[in-house]
Amino acid sequence: MTNALNFFNIFWEHAQQQNLLTIFIGLVCVVAAVVILFLTALEMFMVRIEFWTMALITIPLLPFGVIGQLKFLSEKSNRYNV
Repeated sequence: MTNALNFFNIFWEHAQQQNLLTIFIGLVCVVAAVVILFLTALEMFMVRIEFWTMALITIPLLPFGVIGQLKFLSEKSNRYNV
């Protein structure tokens, strides 16, 4: 988000020297960049939540892989713990 704000500040400083059409196109680009950066940040947050969720599920299930009768409990968790 810091990069988006820096981008917006640079655009705003140079927008006063341009005509109306160029300002409109630049503003659309700035809005698109902010939306894309927000969606990227949201995706990175979701990946972090997924990683910690899988880690919390995997760690308790790993000892069950040692016992032959309970091996099926840890087969799926071992696949993600590569």
